[in-house]
Order: sequence, then structure tokens, then C-alpha cells
Amino acid sequence: MSISRSDKFYFPRGDLVLQVENTLFRLHQDILARHSGFFEDMFSTPTSDDTEGTEENPLVLPSALCSARSFTVLCKILYPAKMGCRPAISVKRVAEWEPILRATVALQMTDTRTMILTRLNEDIINIKSDTARLLRLYLDYEEAPASLGSACLRILACRRKQITPDEVRILGDEGTCLVTHVREAVRESLSFHLIRTLQRNKDSVSSQHTECIPSAFSRMLRSPGDKGSQKTNVDDMDNIFHAALSYMGCNACSSQWKLAVESFKSLSAKIVDRSHKEVPPADTSQA
Repeated sequence: MSISRSDKFYFPRGDLVLQVENTLFRLHQDILARHSGFFEDMFSTPTSDDTEGTEENPLVLPSALCSARSFTVLCKILYPAKMGCRPAISVKRVAEWEPILRATVALQMTDTRTMILTRLNEDIINIKSDTARLLRLYLDYEEAPASLGSACLRILACRRKQITPDEVRILGDEGTCLVTHVREAVRESLSFHLIRTLQRNKDSVSSQHTECIPSAFSRMLRSPGDKGSQKTNVDDMDNIFHAALSYMGCNACSSQWKLAVESFKSLSAKIVDRSHKEVPPADTSQA
């Protein structure tokens, strides 16, 4: 195996040579110890080998803890090319950050992990593009912002499209059970809410309009894979409320339906938030 120096992170005045896979890094013990509990503990342990950590006898970091690629990204965070400059962290590249997050656990880099998860949460406009993976990260890492978990759960619970096999694989058993439970809770609660509303207003609705709102409601909740569902121009990845007003074909009932949809939105948000609060916090220390 050919060993080569890192082209950007082999500092001439560094006091420690690390080998990660087939790459050598020459870094600074003080910087590593400040940001990594793993290295802090390592450097506080006396060693009888004065050559350890030199190019002739580099300190080998097991690949099971961190790959050379992930370690290079961590170095970019620890040694920014310019003041305040950090690697771009976006939801669209979240899959690339998963192994790096795992490395921060192995190397006990809590602040770095918190920063990565916070930056992902800040890219809220793109959360919809990889919601299942982001929810999985929220469930895995206690440092993930609560707002990230809430946003992901709300998207998956209120989405028209059912959970896909790929999302089941990403979410795992825990995440899949959570999403399935909340999706069912939302739809069941909305159905009960509709029944109560119709019962309360039955005397004010003429016989020719009794099916208007129930029909629109049925179309609103219908998933694209349901039996009898018709193909529409509605994006299956949108939430069930996105095109809800268009499902009402009766002008006389449109205003009442609009009020009902707003109440459905409010109720679903409460259900998701309540379910989110019941999720036990992740324990990264056990990872």
C-alpha cells in the first residue's frame, strides 16, 4: 500500500504525524486535543516510545474510527483556509456528511457534530429533498436541533405519498414505526374532527349538500397508491393540505370547507408536535 502525504494538511511545523488509511497528516496536538476528547485522552496518556507520532512511526488512526476522506473534511473544519470559512454543509449533500458525523462520535468531537447538525437544520428550504435521512440523523444524535426533528416529522406525516421502501431502509425500524404511527394518528384525528364538525352543523346543512365536505375530505386524505385514486396534477410529495381547496366542487360549501381545512392544518400540527415531544432523546454517548 502506497502511503502519501495529505496535500493540504501536512504542516511543516506540526508536532504529530497521523496515518489514516494510506494518508499521512501532520497536525498539532494542541488543536486536536482542544476539539476532540479522543485525542485529548490519548495525549494525556504517557508513552515510552519517543518516536511515536513521527513520519518514521506515525500514529495510526484505525479506519474503523474514521476514513481518510472523513478526516480530511474534519481537518477543513479545524484548519479553515480563511478566517470563518467552513465547508459547505447542505441538505442536498447530507449523505456525504453521514460518515463524517459518525467520525465525530468516534473521535468525541461534540462541538463539531453540533455545528454540522445545526447547519443542516438551517438549510430548512431543502429539508423536503431528503427528509427521511434527516429524521434518521435527528433520532441518532442528541445534538440535533429539536426543530429539525419536528420539521421532518411534519413533512413525512402530512405528505400525500406513503413512505417508500427506500425511506423505510433509511429510517430503520424505529423511524419507520414513528412516522407510520404519526401518519395514522393525523389521519384518524382529522376523521374524528370531521365527524364531530358535521354532527355539530347537521341542522344547518341542506340534504343536497351533506356529501360535499365528506367527499372533499376523502379526496384530501387519499394517497396516490390507494385503490380508486385518480391521477392528478398534484405533486405526491406535497402535504395533504396543499391542494385541498381544489377538491371542493360546490361553491355553496367552499367557504365552510376552507375553514375546515384551516382547522385540519392546526390540528395536524398539534398532533405532530405532541408525537415529537414523546420521542425519547438520542444518546450519542452510546454510539
